[in-house]
Formats: sequence, structure tokens, C-alpha cells
Amino acid sequence: MDDLLAGLGYGKLAVSTVVARFVPADAPAEPKTDAKPEKQTRPRTETGGVTVKGVDDVLIRFAKCCGPVPGDPIVGFITRGRGITVHARDCPNLAGGAIDRDRTVDVEWAATEQQALPVKIAVHIGRDRPGLLADISTAISSRQANIVKAEVTVTEDRKGLNHFTVEVKDLDQLQGVMAAISAIKDVIGVERVRGL
Repeated sequence: MDDLLAGLGYGKLAVSTVVARFVPADAPAEPKTDAKPEKQTRPRTETGGVTVKGVDDVLIRFAKCCGPVPGDPIVGFITRGRGITVHARDCPNLAGGAIDRDRTVDVEWAATEQQALPVKIAVHIGRDRPGLLADISTAISSRQANIVKAEVTVTEDRKGLNHFTVEVKDLDQLQGVMAAISAIKDVIGVERVRGL
């Protein structure tokens, strides 16, 4: 019974599967109504090499608010009907007390090849110049990271703030990307963006 309840709580078992097991196939059908059933969609799942202590085959998603990558300290949060959402331990949503601490579980990065995960970074520009965006792009690709989104803003006084979403496999690769960008002339700061 404990395994059954844990499977339902972690999203490993669907309620319909359990009901089908206990209701005989020849049971009378529910009366039909004109109301159409609500369309249910399952969230896209990503495993990314995360294991949950004491549980196999559980639905795992990564929090978009903090974008954890292998190497970050992480914590799992049990969501209602959607498995476990993995957050970085320094996620602003965890620090603000926005979640119930009783629904957190121990998770850890598996020692397997990791898939690339998106991370947001902000690049502060002291003086814009021709070719600067190309230099930043080259620095990112030189660390084998991929840019999946870019937002470039230049002010009237030729300063700027650029936001990039890059795919990295782990914290070391992310730090390498940020160090490569920091070394570019006219870049005055690079930071990881969390909580957006």
C-alpha cells in the first residue's frame, strides 16, 4: 500500500491505471453526458541524469525559474500530479518561502553523460562597438555551448545589456563560458540570471 501511494504521489502511477486494476472490466459504464471531458496534457519531461533517493522511474522536470545544471546543489519538490520539479538550492523561489518544505525530497545528479540544459546569463557592456556581438558569440561557441536565445539592448550612450540563454552540460562549462565572455574587451560584467 505504501508503494502504491508513493507511486501516485511521485507521478509514477496514473490514477486511471490504479482504477482500471480495481474496477472489473464488465462493470456497468457511467451514464453518458453531453459534457466533453477536459483535455489533459502531460508536461514535457526531462530526466537530465537526476536521481531521486529511494525512488526509480519518477517523472522529473527542471524548474525554469532557476535553471539548475549539473554541479549546482539541487533539491526536488513534489508537485501535485506532475512528479518532481528540480530546483537549484539557491533558487529565489525556495529562499522566499514560496514552497512547502514538507514536499521537498533529496535528489542528486547521476554520474552519467548529461544532456545540455538552458541557462540565462546577462552580459553588461561598457561601450558598444562593431563586432562585439560576434566576439561574444565566438566566446560562447569556443566553450562548446549553444545560444538558443539572445536579446541585445544598446542605450543612447553606447552602453548595453545583453541577455543570452545558452545550453550547457554542467556548471564547469557554464563558468568557462562566463569567463570567456568576461575576457572580451568592453565587457564589464557577466552574471547568471535566476528567478525569471
